[in-house]
Amino acid sequence: MAKSGAGQIRYTTYRKSRQRKRAADVAGRTAAPAGLNLAALDGLAGFFVRMIQLRMFQRFHARFGKTGLNPGAFCALVAIAANPGVRAGALGDALLIKRPNMTKLADSLERQGLIRRLPSDLDRRSVELRLTEAGRARVAATMPQVLAYEEATLAPLSLHERRILLGLLGKLNDGLAARTAGDG
Repeated sequence: MAKSGAGQIRYTTYRKSRQRKRAADVAGRTAAPAGLNLAALDGLAGFFVRMIQLRMFQRFHARFGKTGLNPGAFCALVAIAANPGVRAGALGDALLIKRPNMTKLADSLERQGLIRRLPSDLDRRSVELRLTEAGRARVAATMPQVLAYEEATLAPLSLHERRILLGLLGKLNDGLAARTAGDG
């Protein structure tokens, strides 16, 4: 609780000093162009998650772009490897990929010879996805590189901080998924 009189002035000055420091920290963390004030975004989780996502995607593309894999394609291949015969629609739903984009992704992976589409035995309208031998080889060859990339990306954090971060992100993701499911 703030005091009145001289105490109030000291508290307000302290608070403004902390706000300026946070603004400078935000500007430094987001590498804003000189003169761009991003202090209004301080404390917005969505802003930082988006900035981190963009930076990680840029780094992923720089490291793996020549392989023809992007983060979405890599995640889809790993998910198909873990779920042979997964329906394309179910995979798209799980990875939050819209159906038209999932179709384009499956087309691309199929053209590269990494997956096969097969009609479902249960529902002929559905398509099941399976890795080809080349797809299994690509996942096996790429996974250690992706793990090394993740290790380098998380290098600023201690092992304990990484566990906390991943736990909190998982909890937030689960909470948002439950809310989204409840909204529908």
